[in-house]
Amino acid sequence: MFPHKPIVVAEIGWPSRGRTRESAVASDANERCFCAASCTAPNRAAHLYVMEAFDQPWKAYMEGAVGSYWGVYT
Repeated sequence: MFPHKPIVVAEIGWPSRGRTRESAVASDANERCFCAASCTAPNRAAHLYVMEAFDQPWKAYMEGAVGSYWGVYT
C-alpha cells in the first residue's frame, strides 16, 4: 500500500526464561537463534529495534515470569 515507506518494528525479541507457549520455548539458546536470524539478517526489509537491552526482574510483578526476561543481557 505504501511502497516507499520504511517498515519499522518497534519492539522485537525472544524471552530467555519464562513459560513455554506451544512450540515457543523461552530459553537462552532460542533467544540467541532468534536474534541471530532476525536482527542480523543482511536482506531484511524492516528496521528492527530489540525489545530490551537488559533483563528487568522487577517486571515479574506486573507481567509475569516472561516479562522479566526479554533483555539481551542478564
